[in-house]
Amino acid sequence: MLAILVEISKKHYNNYINNVIVVSGGVFMEELRFTLRMHPIVMKKMKYIAKANGRSLNKEIEQLLKWVIEDYENKYGRISISNKSLSI
Repeated sequence: MLAILVEISKKHYNNYINNVIVVSGGVFMEELRFTLRMHPIVMKKMKYIAKANGRSLNKEIEQLLKWVIEDYENKYGRISISNKSLSI
């Protein structure tokens, strides 16, 4: 799975940056906090990859998730997010 995510990251770096932060109507979203549990080896490897890419671990994981979303939307169509659906 990690190899897949790294390959996605190489493939989509420039394509996705402009699509995630702005919600319909030009509203910027506040960043949310989320606790993530992972195996210690996965954590160490992700820290290594993040450092190699010049990012924090958090930003590396966030970027990988953005690329996963982009791949999904390219395959199945854009996910529409309304202001009502933003509440968690």
